[in-house]
Amino acid sequence: MNRPTLVKLFTGGHPFDQTSFQGLLDSLSDIDLSIMEQPHGSESLADEHQPLPQVLWFYDFAQQFSTKSQQRLKSAISQGMGLVVMHHAIYNHLEWTDYPHLIGGYYSMSRCEFNGVEIGPSTSVMADMQVQILDRKHPITAGLTNFDLHDECYHQYYVSADIHPLLGTSHPMSHPFLAWTRSLGLGRIVYLQSGHGPSAFENQSFRIIVNRALLWAGESSPNRE
Repeated sequence: MNRPTLVKLFTGGHPFDQTSFQGLLDSLSDIDLSIMEQPHGSESLADEHQPLPQVLWFYDFAQQFSTKSQQRLKSAISQGMGLVVMHHAIYNHLEWTDYPHLIGGYYSMSRCEFNGVEIGPSTSVMADMQVQILDRKHPITAGLTNFDLHDECYHQYYVSADIHPLLGTSHPMSHPFLAWTRSLGLGRIVYLQSGHGPSAFENQSFRIIVNRALLWAGESSPNRE
């Protein structure tokens, strides 16, 4: 019998509704969760004596990783550790040029060219949108139907051509893709654009997606029993 998936959550750098977020955390099943507020999470990655989880979950913002942390993270993911990046954590590790390529997205505060694509300035706005299930067979989204969500959406940012889309929307103020997966070696990576506040944290479909994303990302971990 498998034990709960070991997940380490990094927060810090961006305020969020603590009560409703805790409700999201309480809804998770088969997850053994620990939380570290930055910069302590980054420091733990640099310490080779600190064990790594099966899944890292980023919900931090505008943080920096030391070179040692960057190297250890990439190595661990390539060997099977999972990574889930949620919402504003796309705007993270700004001096680490590999980060956008790792997660498959890049949010820019100014107009620029990234990887040959003109983007920016990226935008964020609260909106009512219909979330569309783009892959109904993937373990993260299987059995779910389209649902309505009031949340902050992002637009005019870079999304890599090699991502696998899971969720989408036709809202004009959002990028067409709301969630995707990609991989690095054996490691599984998930990005969820949604996750700003209570309306997302309390949404049952979003809770299911977050839970499944963490479980799916951890399935290739070498630490899994």
